[in-house]
Amino acid sequence: MRFAFCLLLLAPALARADVVPQPPEECFEGTSPETCHGGAYCAPIRCTADSDCEGDLICDVRTYCVDVINCAGLIGPGEDPRDFDVDQITGECRDSCTGGCNEIRLCVPPLPMGEGGGGCSVGGVPNAFCGMLALLVLRRRRR
Repeated sequence: MRFAFCLLLLAPALARADVVPQPPEECFEGTSPETCHGGAYCAPIRCTADSDCEGDLICDVRTYCVDVINCAGLIGPGEDPRDFDVDQITGECRDSCTGGCNEIRLCVPPLPMGEGGGGCSVGGVPNAFCGMLALLVLRRRRR
């Protein structure tokens, strides 16, 4: 009887495995590769100002397909699975969006000069208009 009791004490306990997939290898600019019980996904790195971003990243608007992934695993009684919903970026809006095409503020690298960043902008007016306006001002000064 003692031998059986000792074997019972030495027997390994039942283990419960909690398996989630690996994060995606590549994600979109302004997102982070994540994983949860719902699967691998690209999580938006949201911001409201440049100070929210790390390193040389800036807070800027990007347009992506945004959908929801549910990350609930084994949840307890009385818990709402919707509490585990998180946003995921599923693609660029030129592709077909399953969730919806949305403009969101993300921490992203600044655009290179001449590609819409760091130049003239007047209330969303295109850079070409700003250039023509500058030429008119210079021309008027010469007279």
